[in-house]
Amino acid sequence: MTEKGPRSTRSFRLILEVAFILVAVESAIMLILPSLLASADGLAGVLLDAGLLALLAAPLILRRCEASLGDLASLPVGGLGPKPAGGATDHEAGERQDRRRALLETALVGLVVLGVAGVASYGMLDVSRQGVLRVHEDNLRGLAAAAATSLDPDHIQELVPTGGAGRRPGLAALERFATSQARLRSICLLRVEPDGPRPILVLRRQVARAGGPVGALVPAVDPAFVPTAASARALAGETVVGRPRREGDEELLTVHAPVRDRQGQVRALLVLELEAAGLRAAQDRALAEALAGLVPAGAIILAAMFAFHYFRRRLLGHGRQLARVLDESAQLAEIVRRTSNAVIITDRKGRVRWTNPAFSRLTGYTAEEVLGRKPGQVLQGQATDRSEVAKVASAIRRGLGITVELVNYRKGGDPYWVQIEIEPLRDPTGSVTGYMALELEVTERRLFEERLTESEARFRMLADTIPVMVWLADEHAAFTDFNRGWTSFRGRSVAQELGRGWAEGLHPDDREACLAALNEAWRHHRPFELQFRLRRLDGEYRTVESHCVPRHAPSGEFVGYSGGCFDVTERESLQAELVEAKLAAEAANRAKSEFLANMSHEIRTPLTAVLGYSELLGDDDELASDRDRREQTIETIIGAGRHLLAILNDVLDLSKIDAGRMAVEWLDVRLDELLRDVVAMIRARVESDGVGLGIEIETPLPCTIRSDPTRLRQILINLMGNAAKFTAIGRIILRARIVTDDRGREVLQLEVEDSGEGIPAEAAQRLFQPFNQADASVTRRHGGTGLGLTISRRLANLLDGDIVLVRSEPGVGSLFRIDLPLLAGVEGPTFTELPTARRFTDRGGEGPDVAIAGRLLLADDGRDNRTLISLMLRKAGAEVEVVENGALALAALDRARADGRPFDLLLTDVQMPEMDGLTLMRTLRDRGDVIPIVALTAHAMTEDRVRCLAAGSDAYASKPIDRRALVGLCARLLAEHRQG
Repeated sequence: MTEKGPRSTRSFRLILEVAFILVAVESAIMLILPSLLASADGLAGVLLDAGLLALLAAPLILRRCEASLGDLASLPVGGLGPKPAGGATDHEAGERQDRRRALLETALVGLVVLGVAGVASYGMLDVSRQGVLRVHEDNLRGLAAAAATSLDPDHIQELVPTGGAGRRPGLAALERFATSQARLRSICLLRVEPDGPRPILVLRRQVARAGGPVGALVPAVDPAFVPTAASARALAGETVVGRPRREGDEELLTVHAPVRDRQGQVRALLVLELEAAGLRAAQDRALAEALAGLVPAGAIILAAMFAFHYFRRRLLGHGRQLARVLDESAQLAEIVRRTSNAVIITDRKGRVRWTNPAFSRLTGYTAEEVLGRKPGQVLQGQATDRSEVAKVASAIRRGLGITVELVNYRKGGDPYWVQIEIEPLRDPTGSVTGYMALELEVTERRLFEERLTESEARFRMLADTIPVMVWLADEHAAFTDFNRGWTSFRGRSVAQELGRGWAEGLHPDDREACLAALNEAWRHHRPFELQFRLRRLDGEYRTVESHCVPRHAPSGEFVGYSGGCFDVTERESLQAELVEAKLAAEAANRAKSEFLANMSHEIRTPLTAVLGYSELLGDDDELASDRDRREQTIETIIGAGRHLLAILNDVLDLSKIDAGRMAVEWLDVRLDELLRDVVAMIRARVESDGVGLGIEIETPLPCTIRSDPTRLRQILINLMGNAAKFTAIGRIILRARIVTDDRGREVLQLEVEDSGEGIPAEAAQRLFQPFNQADASVTRRHGGTGLGLTISRRLANLLDGDIVLVRSEPGVGSLFRIDLPLLAGVEGPTFTELPTARRFTDRGGEGPDVAIAGRLLLADDGRDNRTLISLMLRKAGAEVEVVENGALALAALDRARADGRPFDLLLTDVQMPEMDGLTLMRTLRDRGDVIPIVALTAHAMTEDRVRCLAAGSDAYASKPIDRRALVGLCARLLAEHRQG
């Protein structure tokens, strides 16, 4: 060595170099020596010597390594130790120390491995030799067994010498077997006798020279038997192979095999002597194979040594890192002492070992007050959640970490919320040595969360209470929550509606537009309104209007939308109805305006005649002397008045029908007479104009039917009158037939066909609407209120029938049809022809005037009415006294009865001052007066007639008064009263 240094260091390096040289020599021997040595014993000796040398050197190297490893205590920690000489840094010095220790430890391991390899090689040689020997023993045992079986066991006793020295009768088979075995040197057969085994046959192979056996086996002189351990084991029944022995240059093996009779008794011993040259060769081959297998093993060992050296260096590097970690741990300990979070370190049973100053500031307890105690015993109280405490205890028992939030109490008794994070502390073996708890006060956060939870609960309660479907969505347009109103409407759970699950309920026609509008809104983050159809739980699609506003975080970041949905199906329907109603109202308003204009014309025209001709009667002296002109004037005034009355009746009829107060009387009606009267009335109007009037009865008709004669006559007169009004030339035909409808009912069909002006298609659509006329212009040629067809259809509906316009064409004419269910009346004949119609005067009524004989009292507050009615009655022959109200009428009745000249009949207006007519009638009936009473009123409704009769009147007459009808009514009542 050229390097100077301490003696121990040089000795150590010398030993190290010798050890590496021995390792290299041993590797070379393993590779080449088996092919050079004639015997494996020399190789085994070399390996054994190398191994012993390595084992002897190991203690010296171990002591040197211990001394080197002891230098670890001098390593600087955390930069606080002295720097090595030469000005090297702590890190560089540590690196050199790491390399030195790694090299020493690697050398130690290498030498130990070398010694172990030497011992293993010698042991391997012995194991290989024994293995080969066992294989040969098995072969030899088989050979001896084969030789034994060549003998006849039953003639073993006969195997005695009988001839010359080499002849033995019965041993021919054995001799043949011995001759066939080339490795067999000699064979000896011993018979078992009471005094011990005695040789009876010895065969030896002829030897030509000392170099080896040649020729056949020949008999030899029987040797004296010397008992051995092998022969004793053979006598016991075991085939025994002896250990190899050397004679000169040869190596021999001896095999003792028992010969048994048929009963299994050992009758003889067979001793075979064989050459063992093949055994040695086999052992050398086995050893060579074993050593050849050690070559890769040696390579692996060398690789492992270098790997150990590398990882050991890394390990020592980690040692230095550990030193740095210790330094950092010291710094962390200082940080823990200075942190504002409370830190507690406990032992394995949870008893406090250390606390930092923050613990005292948080709890008010000093470290001395809690040392040796469990934190829960000091800090927990009444409000502490015991279930959370149980979780902590369970985690500690299992050595696990846990994080909980608890209510703790300060030393003064004030509660506070704390978040506790507990982690176990473990030693290098992984065993738990204690626990560290980090406590953070979260009282303000918990209070905020409680307020937030309460606020959310209030919001949820409000959202679930209001009758609005409320939803929330995130910034990705995924819906995240729905209120009870939504889920009740949809009939699905919140989980089913989340995301875009709600969109399954969109109407297929609205889905694409609705989702596109939502995506567009999410891109711009603006409030929006949306209307779509959504399926309700019963499967019906309802129109929903959604009002949506964006949501933003306190930082201003967009976080989604919130919206409220309203079911506006009824509103939309109502709006549609309102639009229709508005259009209808506007149309009705126009119709009413036209109606009022027409009514004004219709009323003023006859009223002009009434007023004008009335003035002529008073001012024109010529009319007094000219009877014909006076009667013509009077007829004109009467006709105009009746026209005004017809207009008024039309309006009243329509109002009664609209109010549902039009009464229908189902009576037996003579159909033939009704048709005859209607035709007669219309014929009087059209004959002067040259218009033909015909009637066609297509099927036999019953003479009597069940209907309301007044309403049926009014319907026919309206239709026939319209035909007469609009037909200037041509004809009017009334057809009648009985048909069966699709429900199997018999129906009376009456058709009115004319060849008049016809009705345009646009006018035909509104023909049956009130206040509508085909021609409502100021230039129209025909008058009327436009209520006739409307009233006729509604009257037909009251009779369970209908009126339809079958066809109409301008310039060609029109055809109207009446369908009435046929309710058969009294059984009777039918008719197919209409009898001759009677003629009616324009004044109405029939026959001469009726005379009245009696004393009458008239009560009416209207002077003109009193004068007119009293004049009508006096002309009929009655004595009439008039009063102005009911009170005066009551006094007049009492006075007349007191004078002995009572009144025979009372006529009273219903509406009067002081005492009205109804009160007068009730008063008279209450005191038992049976005088006949006729109620006079301008009200023409059915309920007015009912009220009058209920108050006690015997008859009812509406204004304007029909003279002949009133006179006839009074005459009838007087006659009935006098009769009884």
